[in-house]
Amino acid sequence: MSINSFRNEVAAISNDKSNFDDTAKRKYREYGFNHNIKNALTGTAGAFLFSLGGGILWFLIYQMGFIAGAAGAATVVFAIYGYSLFGNGISKYGFAISVIFSVAVIFLAEYLCAAKDIYDTFKLWYSNGESEYYLSFTQSARNVFSLLTEEGKRSYGADLALGYFLSIISSVFFFAKRRKVY
Repeated sequence: MSINSFRNEVAAISNDKSNFDDTAKRKYREYGFNHNIKNALTGTAGAFLFSLGGGILWFLIYQMGFIAGAAGAATVVFAIYGYSLFGNGISKYGFAISVIFSVAVIFLAEYLCAAKDIYDTFKLWYSNGESEYYLSFTQSARNVFSLLTEEGKRSYGADLALGYFLSIISSVFFFAKRRKVY
């Protein structure tokens, strides 16, 4: 048997889906479940876990001194990929939950970036004798909004807005590319 005849035989079998569809319907009638249903629970877990990966990427890029807005787009892509990987495909619910998790994780990552900057600043001030007390990372994370100046709030807000903008752009491109979402 040549490779071309084997390919033709596989193509003929894969194009005939009527037998597969009948088997799936019969199993659904007999056992009460369908093997082809997308799993929303495991997909949601996958979207959450993979969006956390995007948040870590955001934090690391920011710590290197770059604008981390592009990681916002990556966070959405990671979350959608995590949902489709764990949930056996993507659905409208999967797309929506992936975007929601991405928005939350981007905010959390930017919040932790601000906390880390405050922590580093107070650590430097304490080591130089400019501050009377030492501020731990957890203390700086608890008090981010009260310790940031108005200029700092605007700066972090602009970074957050850029991240959200790029996330929306990547979501629109993904949705436009995959017009057929089940």
